[in-house]
Amino acid sequence: MIPLGYRDPGGRDYDSFLPGLQGLKRQTIILTGDGLIVASGSSAPVPDGRRGRGRRLLKIGLDGATDDGYEGPKLPETSFWGERFFLAASPEGKTIYLAGLWNYKVKGYDQCVFRASWSDDTFQPFLGEVGVAGDDEKHFNDPRGLAVDAQGHLLVCDYRNDRIQVFSPQGKFLKSLRITGPEQVIVHPKSGELYVLSVRDRGNMASGYGVKWETIADKSIIKYRSVDDFREVARLDLPQRELYLHDPGPVLALDSAASVPILWVSCVGRAEPGDYLWKIEDRGDSLVQLETPMGKYYCPFGTGAGALAVDAQTGDAYFGGRTTPTIFRIDGRTGELTELDQVANYIYEGDTRPFKLRQVTNMTVDREGRLYIRLMGTWSGKENWLLRVHRDGTPAPFTKAGKAITITQPSHGYHSGGMGIAANGDIYVVDLVPGGKHRDPSEHNVLNIYAPDGSLKQAQAMKWLTSGAWGPRFDSKGNMYFTESVRPVGQDASERIGSLIRFSSASPELVFGEALAQPQADYEMRRYERDIVPVSLSGADWIYFGVSPVPFGHCVCPSAPFDLDGFDRIVVTDAVNLRVKLLDSAGNLMAALGRYSNRDSRGPQSSLPVPPIPIGNPASVANADNLIYVFDQFNNRIVRIRLSYQVEELVPVP
Repeated sequence: MIPLGYRDPGGRDYDSFLPGLQGLKRQTIILTGDGLIVASGSSAPVPDGRRGRGRRLLKIGLDGATDDGYEGPKLPETSFWGERFFLAASPEGKTIYLAGLWNYKVKGYDQCVFRASWSDDTFQPFLGEVGVAGDDEKHFNDPRGLAVDAQGHLLVCDYRNDRIQVFSPQGKFLKSLRITGPEQVIVHPKSGELYVLSVRDRGNMASGYGVKWETIADKSIIKYRSVDDFREVARLDLPQRELYLHDPGPVLALDSAASVPILWVSCVGRAEPGDYLWKIEDRGDSLVQLETPMGKYYCPFGTGAGALAVDAQTGDAYFGGRTTPTIFRIDGRTGELTELDQVANYIYEGDTRPFKLRQVTNMTVDREGRLYIRLMGTWSGKENWLLRVHRDGTPAPFTKAGKAITITQPSHGYHSGGMGIAANGDIYVVDLVPGGKHRDPSEHNVLNIYAPDGSLKQAQAMKWLTSGAWGPRFDSKGNMYFTESVRPVGQDASERIGSLIRFSSASPELVFGEALAQPQADYEMRRYERDIVPVSLSGADWIYFGVSPVPFGHCVCPSAPFDLDGFDRIVVTDAVNLRVKLLDSAGNLMAALGRYSNRDSRGPQSSLPVPPIPIGNPASVANADNLIYVFDQFNNRIVRIRLSYQVEELVPVP
């Protein structure tokens, strides 16, 4: 498998399209004879420089390469992606159909099927009426899954009308197939048999924290004889586990080339380790689930970024993750991995609650080599805990606070929660503002300072931080650094690109609203979930724009971790561009490190040596002079980068 991000000697490009693949929503993918067709991601640039609305279809070779014609039509300009959308192509691949989009102008589903050829600039409405639901032959009520049979007939899952509508290639209505809640449909290209994901509780909604979502709990895969002989042949009921909030929901794919047809179904229920991918064999009159010949997709770091910290004196790194209390130590000289078993025992000593209520979410190391571990509970305002252990994992309790400093979960749910240790041992902690509640309009974070003994030294040293703030870290001169959802006004940037800010003042502040001295500020920030306001930076020394991810949009869970070494050089994540950046103490870019790779690429000495610094998604970083550690979330691994110099010279020091 050739990694994306590689340019071969023949000049084929494996790199230029890659940012468009980030942030992919739930979607069906078209497999052609020479590659894959997907819609570009929700949070990254696409080839024409557009971001947000106006994203395109992309064609990717089966070997990961692209050619000059890989840019397809744009998605409709009025459409948001919502939580899912569906694609299908005509038998010869010249016509592409699209459905399932949310229209931000009508504040509802598009209620139509779009059509385009690969050379078209954008999709145009083909069937249905934009924003108008109905149950006659010319309308739909929430059209979803699409399929095209060998004759070019288009099948449309008319989800809330409990039917599949069949049309000619020219758009003439042919017939209606009655079935409860058809969400997706696949037609076997040779036999003409149909596989339908039927959702019997379609439209059932759950809600919480001001958000609503469809549960899709009572569902089955049903096999039918054909479009012309629409009789049920076989059925396989899926687990009745309802979706929860950000769960993606099932997506069906068919291996029709196999001697016995194989259905693949992703995410069949709540995110259980064995239910991320099902393999189903069609045995004629029955559909049988087989053992999936792949890993269970269980990630020891959970769904969030793994916490990563480094001891600058030894080069040893520590890492852990959200769904497990285990902390690992990497020897800075040998790379040897050691599991610190006693840390897990210390975290849960005398605690009978489930592990998920105490998750490792952030770590840092002080100048004495002691490891600080931040544990989070659940939503905003719930208890968090800050523990301290020695290098070997044995307890190092606080003289006043005892085993743990009890703090709160920062704003907006599962944010990682910043913290840092100053040179004098003071502990800086990002906390929810007192009285703040999850998804409340006034919800925001503050910075509190605790003394080395665990007692509160100063409350609200910074009175306002967004949910995207990460830090602080301190340099040798005592300057304080944060990454934040702040950007220069006028930047045509991804919604998830923000800034690294250095504060030299003893009382730093983000100033906005009535306190803002000039209405035309140089910067702006995402104050609330969708509220972009002008802001000035009081006490800021400099700002570097170009770190990611930070939340400039709906999702406010991500943040851009960073770290400083003994030379005050800063390494910071730029996940949107699949790399980390190295800055000097003045905020100048020194180097951009890493290119996209899959997990087969393991560096220069491996069987697949390209790219030289392989990264799938940099979620956390730690910096120890000549060593940079990167948690590659996509590939579930730690990448260690050793810094060197092209030129070295010894000079006398007076």
